[in-house]
Amino acid sequence: MSFILCDAYNKELIDIVEDRRLPSLIQYFHRFDLRVRSRVRGIVIDMYEPYIQLIKQCFPKAEIIIDRFHVVQHLSRAMNKIRIQTLKRFHNQSLEYRLLKRHWQLLLKPREDLSDRYYRYRLLDQLITHRELVERILSIDEELQTNWLAYQNLLMSFRKRDEKRFFHWLDEYRKHLHPHLNTVIETFHKLSPAIRNSFRTNLTNGIVEGMNNKIKLIKRVSYGYRSFLNFRTRI
Repeated sequence: MSFILCDAYNKELIDIVEDRRLPSLIQYFHRFDLRVRSRVRGIVIDMYEPYIQLIKQCFPKAEIIIDRFHVVQHLSRAMNKIRIQTLKRFHNQSLEYRLLKRHWQLLLKPREDLSDRYYRYRLLDQLITHRELVERILSIDEELQTNWLAYQNLLMSFRKRDEKRFFHWLDEYRKHLHPHLNTVIETFHKLSPAIRNSFRTNLTNGIVEGMNNKIKLIKRVSYGYRSFLNFRTRI
């Protein structure tokens, strides 16, 4: 795994480091004078713990900003794990199992984006909207419904960039949900200053993710590289 460094304003690739482990990154950034590193005001990252330690050690005046996509991703993955645990309690030929198995995307979708248009579902042999279908699925299990409502409240407040309401829900749900969501909430509490910064800026890791996809494409087309130097030069 390589380390990609980009300029979020100019949308330019700055450098690629072969090793993303903390000692290697510290050694790389310590090549630059402290006065130069102190000019960095903000760094957008995912929730990879070594990156947080790196910023604290190498960029004393930089604000840590957690990328918004990764906040939503953590919530979605936790909700999906809860769905999987719920369906495992049913026989694989039962209606409950098949509903939970087939329509997982609807459970992860924001509530306000669910369609009110009627579709015919063979499984239920009736015309039904996405909203009604989700309600039917949630009626299978009370715990699933409770956690889905919490997931939706957190997701909606974060998407609307309502910082006050988002952290209100984090406090409200703390230690009251399924362990998968509880773990995510505890992580958010631990990183609350960096997540709060994401509400106050439009900077994201989108440029990094886009470049990462292009780099993966180069690797696939070339069937890999033996030399990191040649790989870096090609990029």
